[in-house]
Amino acid sequence: MTSRQRLLAALRLEKPDRVPVSPFTLGRLDPEDKFTWEFIRGTDPILTVGGGGQPFLGSGAKVEG
Repeated sequence: MTSRQRLLAALRLEKPDRVPVSPFTLGRLDPEDKFTWEFIRGTDPILTVGGGGQPFLGSGAKVEG
């Protein structure tokens, strides 16, 4: 199955071949730990990538930081 097919199967309450997960909801996983390697091998991590800026308001959005 592709990552997309796994995610759609899980949303339909069907059984995917591997479980799609988001590592960001699990807290910090130690990259050197054996558990992390087993976890990545046994699941399908969903990673997100985003760009800077405000996609809806563009440069008109005030950013404070």
